[in-house]
Amino acid sequence: YDVALKKFQFSNFAPLSTKYNRSYFIKDKKIITYHSDSIIIRKNNLIRAVGRELKVFLQIAKRDGLNGIGAAVLRELLFVYKFFKRKPIWLISDRATVAGDNGEAFFKYLTQNQKQIDARFVVDGRSPDFERLSKIGPVLKRDSFQHKMISVLSEYIVSSHAENQIYNPLRSRVEPFKSFWHKAKFVFLQHGITKNDVSNWLGKPNKNFFGIVTTAKPEYEFFCKKELFGYDTENIWFTGFCRYDQLFDNPQKIISIMPTWRRYLMDKWDDKKDVWTFVPDFEESDFYRFYNSLINDERLINAAKKNGYKIQFFPHPTISAKLDSFDKNEVVTFLKKGTPYKDVFANSSLIITDYSSAAFDFSYLRKPMIYSQFDADTFFAGNHAYTKGYFDDKEHGFGEVETTLEGTVDRIIEYMENGCKLKDFYQKRIENFFAFDDKNNCKRVYEKMIEARKYKK
Repeated sequence: YDVALKKFQFSNFAPLSTKYNRSYFIKDKKIITYHSDSIIIRKNNLIRAVGRELKVFLQIAKRDGLNGIGAAVLRELLFVYKFFKRKPIWLISDRATVAGDNGEAFFKYLTQNQKQIDARFVVDGRSPDFERLSKIGPVLKRDSFQHKMISVLSEYIVSSHAENQIYNPLRSRVEPFKSFWHKAKFVFLQHGITKNDVSNWLGKPNKNFFGIVTTAKPEYEFFCKKELFGYDTENIWFTGFCRYDQLFDNPQKIISIMPTWRRYLMDKWDDKKDVWTFVPDFEESDFYRFYNSLINDERLINAAKKNGYKIQFFPHPTISAKLDSFDKNEVVTFLKKGTPYKDVFANSSLIITDYSSAAFDFSYLRKPMIYSQFDADTFFAGNHAYTKGYFDDKEHGFGEVETTLEGTVDRIIEYMENGCKLKDFYQKRIENFFAFDDKNNCKRVYEKMIEARKYKK
């Protein structure tokens, strides 16, 4: 039997809107219209496009009162402006309140080397990074009127992070502009190398990336599993991370302890402050107790003094708001949110992490590391943002895996007493894992974005 569809629902990424019964978009010389619970496809021409735009304008203006009139007028201004813009706009960002990641590295590359692109960076206007980056190129205040309108006009929206508000700063007010907004191509630069299964979060139904940047062959092959992530291979880009172009080595006998966050220790997301709030009993958690014990371990502190090492505690930015909860001593320095990762990697002789992708950046410099995984069963039980993927730290990792406080302390002391030298066994693993060892990652990402213009979104 033939069944007629009488009720349509469009996803967040669709160019049509059920809110406006005159919505339309133009693609491949066709004009596609949503009207009276029907989708109509016709050949496009100037008269038909102008007529359809007038109907949409009137419906938006009538439906939402003064807000509708404002949105309708703004839509027409954008409609006209897009014909006069001289350069393609690429909107780039890292975190909402902090730069210093792959986004900043790519922004610097574009402003210095690709003047034919109108590259603009987005960060909170109160961030120290706003003024700093304004000396390099144009910077927009996050969630400002200008930011929201430029996002509608952008050819590419590029970020190292994938929260929905980064791709869609208009949020619930995107409906009048969907036929513009859907044309922007979202490129995910990634915050770190993906080794675990994040398909529930980053899969195509949830994010619909136009391009995902990868830097290791196993990582690239993992993202290419369409049955898992849903993307075509043309959407997965094997280019290397932009920030790796800026990595440098300047060891200063510093040991950095860098655990990642735990989703199950977070209560809820505060959209206005761009932070997670913590569960009430954070200080009673195994995470807090383990790392508070580690950074205050008497054997570790005495060994650091004996061998002339300093220790830094630099947890994931999500955890940084709780730094004051940890006990202090004269050997361990606490690094706050916003400290440049590249400086931490450069100055450290050894890092201790748990499941963090920070291990890859450090190993890229051919320096030693330790995995401290006292809570692996809990971490991978499904309450965090991902589960185990293709990379097993014991089988493929670049350092020893310790599961107890005592074992972690023993291993750190061993490395200190041997000058924090990278062992040959892990050196070979590192060489086999990374595909690139140059300063051309930004260039490869740029060239891929130019080439990918021919792909259909």
